Amino acid sequence: MKKNTVVLYILVLALFASIAPATLITVNSTSPSDNAAAMNRWMTGAGIGTVEHLVNFENFATGTHLEGKTSLFPGLVIDVSKNSAQVRASSRYYFGRGHCGPAPSRRALALTQSQILTLDFSSSPIDYVSFFGINTAALTGKAYFTDGSSVAFNDPDGGGASGNTASFFGMYQDSFPDIAKITLQASTLDHVWNYGRKPWGIDEIRYGVAPEPLTITLFAFGSLILRKRFFNLTHYKNS
Repeated sequence: MKKNTVVLYILVLALFASIAPATLITVNSTSPSDNAAAMNRWMTGAGIGTVEHLVNFENFATGTHLEGKTSLFPGLVIDVSKNSAQVRASSRYYFGRGHCGPAPSRRALALTQSQILTLDFSSSPIDYVSFFGINTAALTGKAYFTDGSSVAFNDPDGGGASGNTASFFGMYQDSFPDIAKITLQASTLDHVWNYGRKPWGIDEIRYGVAPEPLTITLFAFGSLILRKRFFNLTHYKNS
């Protein structure tokens, strides 16, 4: 098979991979004791050694409102369907008096069962995102991609016992397009009750763009070879 035919074949495969519908891969811990292993599985699957951005809430004062802040976190805006999204410390009314997120976290973003949380990355779309859900019996959500499509997801396992309810959940996409935003809603564990509001929360939001995919490398490699061959052919004809 001639060299230019091989290169063309490689480019066709790369083009097919690049325009294929995005597949959302989710990774969740089955219990808080599985959090570290689940995070490792997520990072390995996403092809990242170090996350690009990490947001936690330890340095925010209790009661700080974070909804709608457009310049607080790099490429991320936090919003809710109603009321507010506030940083709260662990207490009898929030997070079951235990760790808000992975130990020794003592603050997290507090929400209620009736709220829908939006993590908006549309200003700088991402390839991967993860977080710790707190006091969730089950979690449902939807990822929205830059091409206008969306994929629903869920975490049926939820958290653990009172005082240790942080459960890892991560996702990544294995092809184009990128993730523009995700929405989250949770049903809560019964052992924490805040005057009927059933609070839950998230902590340690990790997100970013993965290293350049293989398809980009293939396009670049193939383009260089075709350019070189075209140059050689033109040079031969003009000789």
